[in-house]
Amino acid sequence: MGDFFIEQMRFSYSSVSTYEQCPMAFFQTYVMKRKTEDNFFGQYGKFIHLLLEKYFAGELDIFTLPDFYSENYDAHVVLKPPHFQPQLADSYRRMGQKFFDNMGLDRNDYDVVLLEPYIKTEDAGVELTVKPDVVLRAKDTGKIIHVDYKTSNFYRPNGKIDCKKFSKYETQAVLYATYIEKVLKILIDEIAIWSIRLDKFEKVDYNKERSNLVRLWFLETIESIKKEAEWDTKPEEYFCNNICGVSKFCPLNR
Repeated sequence: MGDFFIEQMRFSYSSVSTYEQCPMAFFQTYVMKRKTEDNFFGQYGKFIHLLLEKYFAGELDIFTLPDFYSENYDAHVVLKPPHFQPQLADSYRRMGQKFFDNMGLDRNDYDVVLLEPYIKTEDAGVELTVKPDVVLRAKDTGKIIHVDYKTSNFYRPNGKIDCKKFSKYETQAVLYATYIEKVLKILIDEIAIWSIRLDKFEKVDYNKERSNLVRLWFLETIESIKKEAEWDTKPEEYFCNNICGVSKFCPLNR
């Protein structure tokens, strides 16, 4: 059964990164097709993405964003953070409010080239999909910028970037840019990761060599998935207890 479903799968960055995080989580999610449980962090991220999508689509402007956020927060973020971090709920809410009260990116300075596109394609015999956040054209320079927003914090307390965490975001953004160019023929001049917590942009090193390396990683990992037989667990306490949406199906919990 597993081999059949994997051969028929349409892969994404999310599915491949899930496999790297924990093969068992991939097996339960994509092979057994277990219903995944949402969590506080997922709901918060989806809500922020919703507002930014409405903003770039012209449904909300920079002046109505703060009120929309405060008035709709409770309807979209209903779950609580981990029980040992109850202060996170208020912290995240305030952080989002501050972001939308003072957001530095003015949509009027850009043309929206792509907004949440669902790109389906095939590469080396692999069916795949990518869904970037937004691609903008700067009106002053004409540069095409792929912007990926993140609600998760990738900075250390000293203000420096957490390289291990940022590397995953960088890989995802480069992969998306690669297939934007490959499928839609839109050349990307810059990639920026937008930290919602600090309303700060971090540029990503994007060039042909980097694009080829990420594409190779993606396709090679998919080949590993197709050959997988063990579906081992990779216990990581915080992920298992607070992030994994299929943890109740994990053999470690039996």
